[in-house]
Amino acid sequence: LAALRAGAASARLAELHLNLVPVGSGEGARAIAEVVRDRGGALRRLSLVNCSLGDAGASILCADLGNLASLDLSDNACGRRTIAALTKCLAKRSGRHCQLSSLR
Repeated sequence: LAALRAGAASARLAELHLNLVPVGSGEGARAIAEVVRDRGGALRRLSLVNCSLGDAGASILCADLGNLASLDLSDNACGRRTIAALTKCLAKRSGRHCQLSSLR
């Protein structure tokens, strides 16, 4: 995750699969969220299936979806905080073109 924060590699990264990597709800979730929020980045697809994000980590990621077209948070115990963050993010983007077309 430190490599993602370095920026050079993540600037060209279009797709990232971290399925089954124990990212967690703290530092790991925040590191991935920074990459997602980078508007100059190319990240379009993010898969974090069963990464132990919990509701706290998933809500950090859903606060700003950046340029994502596809997001998979399956098997992460997402709950009300995640739904609230996702709803707020999508509402902010309602006047602009929302690129998210797939959410699991």
